[in-house]
Amino acid sequence: MEISLDKVEKVHFIGICGIGISAIARLLKTAGKEVSGSDVKSAPICDNLKKSV
Repeated sequence: MEISLDKVEKVHFIGICGIGISAIARLLKTAGKEVSGSDVKSAPICDNLKKSV
C-alpha cells in the first residue's frame, strides 16, 4: 500500500516526544509540512524538534 503525502499540509501528533513519532515529525517538518504535537512529558528530543528546520 502506497501513501502519498503530497496534499498534506499540516500534521498533528499525540505523543510527539517519543523516539519514533519525533523522528517522523522531524522528517515531515524537513519536507516542508507544518508539524504540531502534544505529549504529557517534555523530553530533550522535543526541544531538538522545536529547534529543527
